[in-house]
Amino acid sequence: MKIERLVLGAIEENCYIIYVDDGCIIVDPGTNDVLHYCREKQLHVTDILLTHGHYDHIGGVDALVEAYGAIVHATKDTMRVVKDEVLNLSFRHQPLILQSEIDIVDDDIVINNEKIHVYHTPGHVTGSCCYLFEKEKIMFSGDMLFAGSVGRVDFPGSSVEDMRKSIALLKSLDFNCTVAPGHGDSTTLQEEQKYNPYFQ
Repeated sequence: MKIERLVLGAIEENCYIIYVDDGCIIVDPGTNDVLHYCREKQLHVTDILLTHGHYDHIGGVDALVEAYGAIVHATKDTMRVVKDEVLNLSFRHQPLILQSEIDIVDDDIVINNEKIHVYHTPGHVTGSCCYLFEKEKIMFSGDMLFAGSVGRVDFPGSSVEDMRKSIALLKSLDFNCTVAPGHGDSTTLQEEQKYNPYFQ
């Protein structure tokens, strides 16, 4: 499976393009630059995965849905965040209310024969989750987990207690995988379990 990373916007959000047999899956399309890129490369977007609902991760969703009819997958609580300009933080910039319909994910989902496990990891904001592509052993962690750090917990919808529980969940996992975060460079789960100061 081929994966590309696009770094988007003023705060350098990571958007990932995952190439599968019938097209591609987009993780966290933060701006409309994703649509321009997909058109330039003549890609066909079948699905969109949202790790959470902050504006810098959802800004390109509606344009992709309109252009390709892509299915948007997110947790139930994220659906509330994307419809609220305070919770999604867009009130600080250009208010954004997502118009696209959302397919609510809970546990395992299958997209184009790829089995994806959903780990519910609120804390940075309600509804945050991590997506583990089980066969490829890669986890898209959004703003839950970064190389050497975790997401901020001082936003509307953040929770220190939820973040502690989410850290404990990821710390308890007994396998290794690549971690592709919402900002910054990739890492591995094992590396973070051993050395991330928030996991100690």
